[in-house]
Amino acid sequence: MSTNGEIDEQLERLAIAAQQHKPKTVQRQTALSKLYAAIEQFQIVGKPRSQDFSRETYEEIYTEAKQDLMLCIFREIDKYNPSRGTVRQWVNILMNKRCINEAIPKVLGPKGFKTLYYKDMDFILNNLKRLDRFFDKSPLGGEDDSDRSVANLREMIADDPGDVFKSAAIKKYPHVNFQMLLLKRGDDVGWQEIAEEFGVKVPTLSSFYRRCLHKFTPRFREYL
Repeated sequence: MSTNGEIDEQLERLAIAAQQHKPKTVQRQTALSKLYAAIEQFQIVGKPRSQDFSRETYEEIYTEAKQDLMLCIFREIDKYNPSRGTVRQWVNILMNKRCINEAIPKVLGPKGFKTLYYKDMDFILNNLKRLDRFFDKSPLGGEDDSDRSVANLREMIADDPGDVFKSAAIKKYPHVNFQMLLLKRGDDVGWQEIAEEFGVKVPTLSSFYRRCLHKFTPRFREYL
């Protein structure tokens, strides 16, 4: 039986061999097929349990993601860099960071995705971009449940009960708070424009924004 080290060495050789051939050639396709066959043979793709879904739902998501994994490996093979980790690590990153995320809306549908899954919190901001027409709190009529939920979210952010979002400010720049960033990003204002307005570098703003999105995920879920 091969050791993990031997398996990793074999997979690395196959990955590098595939990179040697030009894209869209028979030689590359053959080499990639050998790589994927080895990945399947050695069963290196992990299956972490998700707390966000039932066992049955997660099985569907995982199966859908696994079907997309081969295509993802074929597309991304030139990005594999042995100096940054093993093929095992690279493949599992593709699976968990991309394939799983892409499979979720396929299995749940857009509405279920909005309700159940917010690991990628940019999805919330994509919804916020649709909310300008609700900002004046005009009476709602004719919208579907998802529009109503999104409108409720925008209203909650604007009202900010208890000043929760206003109180979350950048330590070195107390004039910049999370509510400001949420509303500006919801209005489709770019990071560079926000940075120039507040005199704060883009990486500082986006890093703070990401941390806050993660922190306040449970609060968002109450309204979506």
